[in-house]
Amino acid sequence: RDSLERESEIIIAQLNAPGPNGLPPLARNAPLVDSEGFPLSGYDIYTIRHQRHRLSCLQTDHKEVMRKIEETLHKLHQIKKSDRSKAPEPSDIEPIKETSVDSNKVSNPISQVPFARVNSVAFGSPSHECGLKEGDLVLSFGPVTYLNHKNLGKILDLVNISIGKSIEIWIERDKSCQMIRLVPCHWNGLGLLGCHLLPV
Repeated sequence: RDSLERESEIIIAQLNAPGPNGLPPLARNAPLVDSEGFPLSGYDIYTIRHQRHRLSCLQTDHKEVMRKIEETLHKLHQIKKSDRSKAPEPSDIEPIKETSVDSNKVSNPISQVPFARVNSVAFGSPSHECGLKEGDLVLSFGPVTYLNHKNLGKILDLVNISIGKSIEIWIERDKSCQMIRLVPCHWNGLGLLGCHLLPV
């Protein structure tokens, strides 16, 4: 559920971002053609249509997940009521051991665990210009790794404060690691990156 909600938030933020050349963002249900049936000038119609479709799918999936969660909670409640007398005493339950993660091993030099996949890259976008490709697996995005990305939310936060600044990104492509530098900026399309990431 959290993954669906976070991806939806990222797409909504991209759809609400100012368009190229200062054009205002389009309303979510606004038509993508003019009164004569031609695509609106100045907008990346393909990307907008793709993001709207993806958002619609995410919202449908979210409703289904919430329904299943509600059903599961109801079943668990019934099970607890029937098995309450069989519950073990607290002294019989083995405590869970806490573990810690050495952050130096994650960032020296990169994490080896992918946490996002590049789902699409718009032509002429900052992501396209830096060499990012569809299918690339993201190992680290600046300081963001699989340990702290919070369903990709930290990437969005980093991008918003890094306009015009280079971000070091480590990716896995064809079973090898590569480092690229991406500079978020306004371009002739939506968002600051021009790519769509999915959690893995």
